[in-house]
Amino acid sequence: MNSNDFLTMFLNAQIWLVVKLFVILALLIYLIFAIVIIRQVDLMTKAINFSLDGILKIIAVIHFVGAIVIFLVALIVL
Repeated sequence: MNSNDFLTMFLNAQIWLVVKLFVILALLIYLIFAIVIIRQVDLMTKAINFSLDGILKIIAVIHFVGAIVIFLVALIVL
């Protein structure tokens, strides 16, 4: 292995590290978005009363739990 191959390998590793960090950052922003969705659903169900309040809250919580699971899997895998 000559120095040129080593330099190429090092630069490729740095690029993938940056990509991994951006993916984790994007998933963290999505996790914050899921928290905002829970808050918005809660405010909406307080303002407007209808029969699907419970179902919407359950869907929002399932979405949030899914976002947490995906974020944790990304932390482990990446």
